[in-house]
Amino acid sequence: MNHKTLSAIISVALFFTTFFVFYSANLDSLGFADGAEFAIVTNLASIAHAPGFPSYILFTWVLNNLIQPIINNHILSLILISNFYAALACVYFFNSFFLLVKNENSNLSAKVPLFISALSTLIICSGVTIWHWSTMIEVYSFQMLSFAGLIYYLLKYNETTQITYLLIASFFIAIGLGNHHLTMILFLPFVPLFMHSNFILFNNDKIIKANKKPSKNYLGIVLSKSFLIFTISTFLLTSLFYIWLFFRASTDIPFKFGNPDNLSRLWYHLTGGSWINQTQKEIKGLAIKRFPYFFRLFTNQFAFFIPLLIFGIIYIVKNNLYKILFVTISYFFIVLIYQLRIDQYADTDAYMIFPFLVLSILIPFGILWLYKIKEMTLWIIPILLALQFIFNYPKVYDSKFNVSKDLMRVLDYSVPKNAIIIVSDWTLVSQFYYFQLIENFRPDIIMMNYDVKFCNYKNFPLMYPNFYSQIKIPYLKFVNDLGEKHPQDIYNTGCNLDSDSLLASYNHCISTIIALAKKQGRPVFYDPKTFVFLTKYNIIRPDAFVSGCFVSAQKSNIGQGFQELKELNFLNSQLIVNEPAAADKVIDILTMLDFSNKYYSAYKDSAAVAKIDLSFNQVLEVRLKMKKNIKFLFQNN
Repeated sequence: MNHKTLSAIISVALFFTTFFVFYSANLDSLGFADGAEFAIVTNLASIAHAPGFPSYILFTWVLNNLIQPIINNHILSLILISNFYAALACVYFFNSFFLLVKNENSNLSAKVPLFISALSTLIICSGVTIWHWSTMIEVYSFQMLSFAGLIYYLLKYNETTQITYLLIASFFIAIGLGNHHLTMILFLPFVPLFMHSNFILFNNDKIIKANKKPSKNYLGIVLSKSFLIFTISTFLLTSLFYIWLFFRASTDIPFKFGNPDNLSRLWYHLTGGSWINQTQKEIKGLAIKRFPYFFRLFTNQFAFFIPLLIFGIIYIVKNNLYKILFVTISYFFIVLIYQLRIDQYADTDAYMIFPFLVLSILIPFGILWLYKIKEMTLWIIPILLALQFIFNYPKVYDSKFNVSKDLMRVLDYSVPKNAIIIVSDWTLVSQFYYFQLIENFRPDIIMMNYDVKFCNYKNFPLMYPNFYSQIKIPYLKFVNDLGEKHPQDIYNTGCNLDSDSLLASYNHCISTIIALAKKQGRPVFYDPKTFVFLTKYNIIRPDAFVSGCFVSAQKSNIGQGFQELKELNFLNSQLIVNEPAAADKVIDILTMLDFSNKYYSAYKDSAAVAKIDLSFNQVLEVRLKMKKNIKFLFQNN
C-alpha cells in the first residue's frame, strides 16, 4: 500500500474518530454566552453581533437546511455541524503535520511520519479548550477549519509552488476573515513566511532543478506577482461574505443583532460595534489577575504533552527551522497578550483555540525528536493519549450542565399565561427568543429586554406585532430620541439614558407598556436587576411579590420550586465553576434568592426561608469556587 492510500485511509479514520470524540461531549444545550443567538441567526440566515460572522452563518445555514429534515432537532443539528467543522479541521492538521515531518525527513519510511502526524492530531483534539468549543453552537469550530485549511494549503504551495494551492489558501483566509476576523487578522503577517523558500526543508528535486522555489526575501514575497494574486483573491472572497451580510441586513427578519444596511453601520459592525470599547479599557492589574486563568487553559490543553512542545523547540533549533518557531511562538504570545489586557468574560478562553492550534505545529517535531533518540518511546504516546482523553472528559462533559432546558423549565413554572417579562439577563432573553421563535415555546409570553428594543429596535415590532401596534407611539418616540443622541444604540443592546429628555421618553415607554398590560390583564414580571433599575427611576413601586425566579407587582402563588432551585441542575455541575460566561447568571440567582428571603421573611414563612437559606448557601459556594478559579471575574471585589 503506497503512502497516499494509507494517508487517505488514516484521514478518513481520524475524521470519524475525532467527530465521535467531539460528539461524545455533546450537552444538547445552547449553553451560556452566544449559543442561543447563533442558533437563531443560523436558522433565519440573519445578522449576528459584530462583526456579523457572515461566512459561518451562510455555510451553517446551508448545512443546517440539508440535515435538519433528517435530524429534526435544530440544536442537535447545529452541534453536529460544529463537530463536523472541527473533525474536518483535524484532518487538515493531520495532513499538514505529515507534510512537515515527511519533507523534513525524506529518508524515513512513510509509515513513521503518518503515525507521528496521527498522534499529533489526536493530541490536539484531546485538549480541553479545543475539545470544549468543538462541541458548542459557536463560530469557533468553523474558525478552526479556516486555520487548518489555510496552513495546509500554504504548506502545499511551499512544497510545489502551484498557484492553485495559493488560491485555495486564500479561500480559507477569506472564510476566517468573514467569521472571527480578529484572530485571522493577527495571523496575516505570518502568511508570507509560509511562502518563503526555506520555511521547511523540502527535498523535491524537480522543483529545485527548475528553480521554482518561492522568494527568500519577506518583502520580495509581499511584492511578488503570486502574492498579489493571492491578496486580490482573498479580498474579493472576503468582500462577498460581507456583501451578503449587507443585503441580508436590509430585509425584515424577526431577529437581527445590529443593522449594517448602510456603509456607516456596516463599518461600525465590522469594527466590533459596542464590544470594541472593552479592548480600549485600561484596568490596572488586569493582566496579572487574568494570567492564572490563561496558564490553566494552557496546561489543560496540552496537559501530558507539554514536554513535546519543549522537545519540538529543541528539534527545530537543532535543525535551523527558525521560521516555524517564529510563527508558532509569536502568534501564541500576540493573542495571549491581547487577551490578558481585555476586560472580557464570555468566550475569553475560545480566543486561545487558534494560538493553541498554531503552537501544536511543534508537537510532531517533538515526537520526531523522541523517535530519533529512541524509537520505542513512540509507543508511550498512545498510552498518555488515552489517559488524557479519560482525564479531560469530565472537564468538557457533565450531563447536569444543560443550561437551556433548566432555564426554560424554571421560567415556565415561574410565570402564568399571557405574562410580560422584562429582563436584563442576556442568557435568559436570548435563549427564550430562540425557543419561542424557532421551537414555538410559550407563544403566550411577551419578553423584552430592559431597554425594550434589545439588540435591534426592529425586532420587537416583528416578534410581537399586535402588542407593538398599541405602544407604537411611545416606543418610536423613545427609539427616535435615543437614535438622535446615540445612533448605534438603537441597533445594539443597552441604552444610555444620559439626558432628562431621553430618560423621560424611556419612562413613558415603559410606563405605557405596564399600563397596557394591566388593562389587558397581563401580569408583568422582572428579573432582579431590571426591578432595581426601574425602581431607581420610579417607574415601578419598590414593594412587590416574588414568583419563582421573577419579581412582580401581582401575587401569582406559583414558582415555589425556585426556593429549592428545582430544575436548575447546572448549578450542581463541575463545569460551571470554570465558566466565565456563567458569572452573571450566578449573581442573578443569588440576588433573586435574596429577594425571596426578604419576601417570605416579611410573611413570617419560616419553612420557605429555611429552604431559601439552604439554596442561597449552595449558590454562594458555587460563586466562591468561581472566584477561586476565575479571579478576574471579581476584580472589583
